[in-house]
Amino acid sequence: MIFKFLLRSIIFLSISKQSIGRRNPLGNNACNNFEDYFKASISPNCFYNPDMFLETPDLIKKYAGEFETYKFTTEDNYILTMFRIPRKNPKGTILLQHPLSVNSRIYVSRRNESLAFKLWRAGYDIWLNNNRGTLFSEQHVNKTISSLEYWNFSFHEMGLFDIPRQIDLIKKKTKDSQIIYVGHSMGSTSGLIYASLKSQQVKTSIKAFIFMAMPCYFEYSTSLVAQLAHLKGFPSSLQKFVDELKLGAVIPLLPVIVNISRILFRTFPILLLIVNFILLLGAGWTPEEVEPALMNFDFAINIKNFSWKILLHYLQLMKSGSRFQMFDYGKTNNLKIYRSEEPPAYPIENISSVPVYLISSVNDSLTTSKDADLLFERLPESTRIYGKLTVTGLNHNDYFIGKHAPIIYEKLLHFISKILP
Repeated sequence: MIFKFLLRSIIFLSISKQSIGRRNPLGNNACNNFEDYFKASISPNCFYNPDMFLETPDLIKKYAGEFETYKFTTEDNYILTMFRIPRKNPKGTILLQHPLSVNSRIYVSRRNESLAFKLWRAGYDIWLNNNRGTLFSEQHVNKTISSLEYWNFSFHEMGLFDIPRQIDLIKKKTKDSQIIYVGHSMGSTSGLIYASLKSQQVKTSIKAFIFMAMPCYFEYSTSLVAQLAHLKGFPSSLQKFVDELKLGAVIPLLPVIVNISRILFRTFPILLLIVNFILLLGAGWTPEEVEPALMNFDFAINIKNFSWKILLHYLQLMKSGSRFQMFDYGKTNNLKIYRSEEPPAYPIENISSVPVYLISSVNDSLTTSKDADLLFERLPESTRIYGKLTVTGLNHNDYFIGKHAPIIYEKLLHFISKILP
């Protein structure tokens, strides 16, 4: 009863506050300056963003007009969805793989400045994946998303099972065997796993891999998250906590939490600053890149669910530092699964026939440019023909939400135009 009363009070206060807005009857939900969020209903620097509650299909329809939806089933029976922004006589085919805690929406959430739309307007056929467990990819042949068994996956399974089926589907529909794979963060991790474990398919399907902000090695990471991974006993204690409570999804009851977040961010704007501060500690200190008009949009809308196993796997990699390895189940279980006490390293030496282009930022404290250099050095020489790109000024999240993110998009488009003229 108390919770219901508080929730209704918050809703009432939010509606009351926004209803006096002079710029839109639905209330302003974006401001050009942070301080204006405290007077959003009357400030001339605030406005109503109609895209706030639109998901990927709606945004594509609004800014590109036409889209196609494809469902497919993976080898381990997850039912996933991809969206396509088609092009007649395209210059090439590009698959965009999204990072952790979001879905394909992240690639279309900056209106006409979004990476997906920039690439599409440049003449490319665009495919957008939605990872297992996120909105549009929540189904399974015989498991429900509320079950613990459903969430028993990491980015390992995405690279091993999901991406091969995505590539098969794209090739079938486009007849193109020269696909450009673009991944950011976890989209790069799963892409590297795919390239390592499915090298034969890669050889006949992929023109090039473009990995942005690659979480692979964490030898030089100074992120708050990486520091936690090195705390004595933290990863193992968290693993025990997750196992004892039988936790699968990191954010249970996600739709409820998202709706409450929307209300709280509008009612108490100080929360936007607090969340942004925490994100900066984890991704890199670039407060000058914060785009106030996108804050409410990004924090309350883009968030999607993911598994505890993904988080635990990343913590293991952070603790290992310079070893890109499979999930560590403990010595006893490792012997049963891998026939060795230690989890095997991913065989990146298998990636010998397809170029890999790495993009990193000096200001990214989570996936540092030095760690990108380490990966570049360990990749087979035949994959390094295009070199790598190191930028400054962007943290790990700024590739999507930073003020200067479009600059990266232009560099990316220039690179793709060179290999797919």
